Amino acid sequence: MRANRRIWGWGIGAALAGCGGPGGGKAGPADSGPSADGAADGAADGADGADGAADGAGDGSDGSDGGDTARPDTGAPPCEEGLLVDVDGVDVPSGGALELGRPPAWGDPVALRLRLHNPCADDLRFLGHPDDWIDGPAFALGALPPIALSPGEGAELELSFTPAEEGDYTGIFELPYDQPGSPLRLELRAQAGAPLTLVLVGEGRRVTTSHDYGLTWSTDAWDTLEAHTNALQRGLCHGPAGFVAVGGSDTTSWWTSPDGDAWTAHTGGAGWLADCACGPSGCATYGGALWTSPDGGAWTPVASPYAPLHIRAMAAGHNAAGDEVFVAVGDSGRVARSVGGAAFDVDLQAGAAGLGAVAFGEAGGAPTFVAVGADGELVTSADGGATWARQTLAGAGDLAGVVYGQVGGQGRFLAGDGAAIYQSADGYAWSTVNASPVVPLATVGTLWFGASGSAVYRSADAGFTWSLVHAADGGPSFLAARLAEVPE
Repeated sequence: MRANRRIWGWGIGAALAGCGGPGGGKAGPADSGPSADGAADGAADGADGADGAADGAGDGSDGSDGGDTARPDTGAPPCEEGLLVDVDGVDVPSGGALELGRPPAWGDPVALRLRLHNPCADDLRFLGHPDDWIDGPAFALGALPPIALSPGEGAELELSFTPAEEGDYTGIFELPYDQPGSPLRLELRAQAGAPLTLVLVGEGRRVTTSHDYGLTWSTDAWDTLEAHTNALQRGLCHGPAGFVAVGGSDTTSWWTSPDGDAWTAHTGGAGWLADCACGPSGCATYGGALWTSPDGGAWTPVASPYAPLHIRAMAAGHNAAGDEVFVAVGDSGRVARSVGGAAFDVDLQAGAAGLGAVAFGEAGGAPTFVAVGADGELVTSADGGATWARQTLAGAGDLAGVVYGQVGGQGRFLAGDGAAIYQSADGYAWSTVNASPVVPLATVGTLWFGASGSAVYRSADAGFTWSLVHAADGGPSFLAARLAEVPE
């Protein structure tokens, strides 16, 4: 055992091997201290005291040696079935292999839950230390089972895979226990694809693209998206056809790109676009006009009249019934909401201050929208954007960004005002993460991305600390960032 590792509540000692032999008697009483017969009270000593038999290797309760008292021997033969294991109802035999999936490199970690079952008429105890159960880069244990399973009892154990780079990975999971068939031994396999493309846009037709999560930049220019004299890039989304940047001031303007590097400009008459969002059924963009697209490639204006709204941000999600919902937010705390993306209800008032960013997430298992805005104002909806709860974060300035992602397997919203980062697990209760000039803009897996002016930062600890990946260059500030969708 390594000297300083955590014991995790397990009674480490000779008693961990304790399973009575087929014909063994009951364990003798614990000695009052280390003695000659106590020191030899292992598997080789079958005559400890007057009761006639030691309980095999499991009798480790001598004096001050710290082991557990051995399990009394029932006199019955050991259970021949041993530990039973399945994944989603499919039996997993010892000696087999498990595929944990193919997430993007440094992207969403994948997890696999094993169901453990004790079919025996006696307790089944897990042995050793969890640190020793798994071996291999990028593999780890998540949820752990209890120390022992009672007869007929089941429990879950979680294996996770979080890659650090592209490639194929292998590992070994070995779970020892005190029944025949021990240990359960499985080969672990997983693959990591290429990193997802990251794109940031800003006013002045700025676009900056990375294919390795900010280590290098394939495109980085202030005037890349050409063909518009009033082209302001305000919003960004990603659909099946690729990236879409939207903007314009008196002409609806948008740009499409399959890879974040080569862009095609489009115009669509009077109006302007503030932001766009894509869901399973397609994409929508809204500003002074509404357009829809099945994939983010070809866009069609929706001719229905809409009340004048100065929309600034948009997000796609769903309600508790599973219906797809698009939410757009803007000045004076106004919200436009659509179920399905075809028509928007614009007569919604969520707050008093202007709202400039919105995000959707499964907060605590509940579908939740959060929008943030001026003077620390924040609004939250758990019913698909139909109603909103309003609050002001104490001490916060103008909140300019909000993002939903994963932290340690749990969902988390991060918001920023350019002076501090705030977090919430449910969209309602918020706390300060740390002081920071970074505004969160995008996330994938354990990585979070944000900007401060024209500087881009990356965080691997949910916004507590940030590393500079794109130095400020005097160019236009970044307003939005998106990553390509995780491939199916």
